[in-house]
Amino acid sequence: MRSLIVITALIIAGTGITPFNLAGVDIGVDHAAEMTLTIMMFVALFFVME
Repeated sequence: MRSLIVITALIIAGTGITPFNLAGVDIGVDHAAEMTLTIMMFVALFFVME
């Protein structure tokens, strides 16, 4: 499961497409902040999952 999280985070970091873009959700911040929030969520998931 951790490898899936890492691969997904690398794809998101490489393409610049965030889950917020895919869902069509506007959280009121710029693209760089969305990328930072997304990567932080994946890092947190990585350390929570075993």
